[in-house]
Amino acid sequence: DKNALSADALKRLVALESNSFLGSGSVLAYHDLEIRGGGNLVGEAQSGHIEAIGYSLYIKMLEEEINKLLNKESFESAKIDLKLSINAFLNSEFIGEDRLRLELYRRLSKCKEVAEVYEIEGEIEDRFGKPDIYTKQFLSLIIIKILAIKAGFKAISNAEQNIMLTAQNGEQTRLKSKSKDDDDVIEEILIYLRKLNKGRAEK
Repeated sequence: DKNALSADALKRLVALESNSFLGSGSVLAYHDLEIRGGGNLVGEAQSGHIEAIGYSLYIKMLEEEINKLLNKESFESAKIDLKLSINAFLNSEFIGEDRLRLELYRRLSKCKEVAEVYEIEGEIEDRFGKPDIYTKQFLSLIIIKILAIKAGFKAISNAEQNIMLTAQNGEQTRLKSKSKDDDDVIEEILIYLRKLNKGRAEK
């Protein structure tokens, strides 16, 4: 049966559903490592150390597991690699129900247009009120992901204020934000990508 879940997929689903700290990511990441082993996640292919599992690895694994359960490929996962040191997640203090947060992660991972993200943000605001900073920054990162894919980038990373965008052909673009604060880093990237995409649309 094509829709039958493998034992590993079931274990991951249990890990997702039983984890009351989805926003933090670490517990889920360790669950995943327990189930499928370390592999490249802690090897040279993964920058940093296991103690420092961050947003990029967390959301990539989360998207992969959700989409595996749905028998779908991860959204453009081969085309964009976000390694941004930004505190961004759907905050469990803002959206308390695990299953609802998981559904929102799934829907956001499938967005291919910025308008879709704004539509989901509107739904969140109608139900829960104005998004907190972490939830808002997560929505911004989904928008960055969409715009970066459209503009032909395969990776975006930052080291404090210094931001690096790598195109599919390997060309690199460097940006520098006003400060190392998360909101300034996000704003700098969004301004650049929106300008780039606007230019492409006008051609």
